[in-house]
Amino acid sequence: MGIFNNDFFEKWQTLIGSALGAFIAIIGSLFVFFIKSNIAARLEKKEYLRIIEISITRTLNDLHVVREEMKSFNDRLTWLIEKINSNKNTNSYCFDRTNFPALREIFFDNNLPTFKVRSYYLHNKILIADSGIKSTNEQLKEFKNDFSFLISQNERMVSLRPDPDDQRTSYANNIKSFKNALSQFTDINIQLGIKILNQVKIYNDLLRKKWWKARLNYWKYEGTWYKYFKHKNEQEKYRRTLACVDRIDEEIKYLVKISIGKVEKRSFEKFSKN
Repeated sequence: MGIFNNDFFEKWQTLIGSALGAFIAIIGSLFVFFIKSNIAARLEKKEYLRIIEISITRTLNDLHVVREEMKSFNDRLTWLIEKINSNKNTNSYCFDRTNFPALREIFFDNNLPTFKVRSYYLHNKILIADSGIKSTNEQLKEFKNDFSFLISQNERMVSLRPDPDDQRTSYANNIKSFKNALSQFTDINIQLGIKILNQVKIYNDLLRKKWWKARLNYWKYEGTWYKYFKHKNEQEKYRRTLACVDRIDEEIKYLVKISIGKVEKRSFEKFSKN
């Protein structure tokens, strides 16, 4: 009898077969787990992008409503200034006033900055939008308080019985200064907010395309693999830096311009009917 008899080979075959079977089962389980995790992550990202679309649309609508309310209020302030200045009665004090609009707080989903969208550009733009909307809501509250203070100051001034001409001039100038600050805020800050939200909306739409199109769009705007860069500084513009954000801003500005134009048209049609 040799050492390597039939029983020996049969035992080793059984042992190897068992080990190989277990190994294949483990590999198979890991493969299935990887596929399921990949699908789950893709579905999660898809849901995140869907929520972003809904939330940004709502925020954009609120911002347009606020802008139109501010423009209407600005027109009333112009009317009020003209009415004060038209009063030439040297014995008459001015108590004319208008009401600050009843504004609701601009909506922004506080969960958006926590979403794992796997896009440096989209994540940064959402953070900027989040900060901007919070700042805008606070600024609107300050404008309301400032206007209330302006009105109360005028009433207090009248109670001191100053020269009526001086009172009216001071009142008109204070309203004019307030109006100028409000106009600047509306024309610059709110308009910038509308632009940033449209940038989020456009880029989010690009990532919501069919799977292969979404991957292609991501590669086009943020990917560095399989791309030739003649100079290192060109590659830096594709890395996760603010230079990347600036570059994508420039590349999608035409799409953003079209989007803003469509929204402005709908906004005009909506508010012109009121």
